[in-house]
Amino acid sequence: MKLQIIVNSQESLKKLLEIKLPIKVSYKISKIINLCQPELAIFEEKRNELIRKLGVSTDNPENPDEIRVKPENMPEFQKDYNKLGDIDIDLSFGAGKDLEKIKVEDLGDTEIEPNVLLSLDWLLE
Repeated sequence: MKLQIIVNSQESLKKLLEIKLPIKVSYKISKIINLCQPELAIFEEKRNELIRKLGVSTDNPENPDEIRVKPENMPEFQKDYNKLGDIDIDLSFGAGKDLEKIKVEDLGDTEIEPNVLLSLDWLLE
């Protein structure tokens, strides 16, 4: 699975945590989020390294540490950012057990926004 898929779905995963779901589904989602968190932390660290490398201080008095990518460096930033997102990651449950998709019917009568479902198509069956 590509790292960018997890990055793009992290808000939707957080929303699932806020929804009352059947215990088995809730457990699976919690387990998946725990597997994703280290990958997301590394992604964020590397993204910030890119911003520092290609950026400049904004001289914002309210946030003196704020750095933005210089416009002339955006193509290089975007190229490296895309390479970062294209990294293959493994979300297995150990002992050779692959990620088990969650059946939509297992969500019960829960109301979930369509945009949440769309970004989690890698997880839902």
